[in-house]
Amino acid sequence: MEQDENRFEALLGKFMAGTIMPGEHLEMMDLIGNDDRKQALYEACTGSGPVDQQSVEAAFERHWQQLPSRVHPAGRYFVWRRVVAAAAVLLVLGLVVFQSIYRGNPQTFITQVGERKSVILPDGSTVRLNGGSMLVLDGGFNQANRRITFRGEGYFQIEKDAKRPFTIVTEGTTINVLGTVFNLRAYEEEDKIETALISGRVEFTLPANPAKKIPLQPGKKVSVYKEGIRDSSGTAALTGGATENYIVSDITLSPGQPMANETLWTADKLVFDGDNLVLVASKLEKWYGVEVKIANGANREKKFSAIFPHMELDTVLQALARTGSLRFSRSGESVTLDAPTD
Repeated sequence: MEQDENRFEALLGKFMAGTIMPGEHLEMMDLIGNDDRKQALYEACTGSGPVDQQSVEAAFERHWQQLPSRVHPAGRYFVWRRVVAAAAVLLVLGLVVFQSIYRGNPQTFITQVGERKSVILPDGSTVRLNGGSMLVLDGGFNQANRRITFRGEGYFQIEKDAKRPFTIVTEGTTINVLGTVFNLRAYEEEDKIETALISGRVEFTLPANPAKKIPLQPGKKVSVYKEGIRDSSGTAALTGGATENYIVSDITLSPGQPMANETLWTADKLVFDGDNLVLVASKLEKWYGVEVKIANGANREKKFSAIFPHMELDTVLQALARTGSLRFSRSGESVTLDAPTD
């Protein structure tokens, strides 16, 4: 706990000073998590909560008083108290949301699991965010650059700007974009990053070979596997059409659907497109905001394909169970999935 508290305060200090990097900002948001105390202090110091001196200082006091005394030497209280007081004065004067007064501070857009929303970026580009996503604008976005750090799933509609290409950094790829419409799924806990191009043109690079530019054409998608490409049994392998650790393939169009399977989630449709049990569990968590576990001994590579429009969680689980390929149990907000071995 002590290490996390010290790290959180160090990152918050860098944020307030305008020197935090996008990756550090993601780390800070992870440390905040569901901690109401940290969230209140962060919101008060960024202007996303109540913007007045009393609320900023009250949030700081609550944060400090709830910490065990062993976590902080007494002298550090006065250092942080002065920093927060200065922040409060700036807020009261109406001079800041910290992201705007310090050009180096990134702006962050977040969706919780079970939440979906659209955001408009300063350059006019729009992004539809799926549940459990985070988009961080680099310092100087729409001025010196158009660079973001991203994790989660988003449907991007990027404004053209030949002088400033739009760049997306994820855990395993860097994507360079001109005027383009595409879907990007890049969750940290999933084993692959998938980009489906609807229109325009993008190119991506991999950390292992940043000099190599890999173009993607409309109607195609690229799947980048974080730990190597795996065959149907889950064993690491290079399969047909694979180069290094990525595969380029066609996007999927299902009969009677108005758009590609990869983008149907933007029309509020939950899609399983040959997904294994692990990915099914991940999608259910992001879609419904519940905890989904996989039973011991379950066939984690069992594949599922289905499209569910506007359906409750229990309805989806029961439909999957009727196929005979899935068993489930539910206790409140926790679901356990089991798939029998063939």
